[in-house]
Amino acid sequence: MIGCAPPKPEVKIEKEEDGLKCKNIEIRYCNTTFSDNSVKLDTSIEMIFSGLEGFRENGNLVYPGGTIKVLDENNEVIFTIEDVFMSINETGADKKLVSDKVTMVLETGSPMKKGQSYTWENIIWDKRANRKIIGKTKINID
Repeated sequence: MIGCAPPKPEVKIEKEEDGLKCKNIEIRYCNTTFSDNSVKLDTSIEMIFSGLEGFRENGNLVYPGGTIKVLDENNEVIFTIEDVFMSINETGADKKLVSDKVTMVLETGSPMKKGQSYTWENIIWDKRANRKIIGKTKINID
């Protein structure tokens, strides 16, 4: 009789759609699908939004914004980047590329601490309309 390893806990990703929609949100860590909530300090983790739609269009261009937030166990914001896509304010981005995949990257590090849990929140928003989508998950720093 061959034994099986117990199943790994599934990572919960909360999704809140307000005018923007996406088919899938996936989290990748060390180039693999994130299967538990543990992340090493001083590494990168990615939240990938695929099938994004609902942006106000200008020809084949859309104007996404992206905010990254990290909250501690007391729901205090310890880190934020207001707009990771600031460079495309005027030029816009190809609608198909944005629809296919938008990746938000978090570099774990100070002020995060080993043994602590955090909420990682990513907001993709439309710079030309009042629309957004939020993806968030809990991460534990090893």
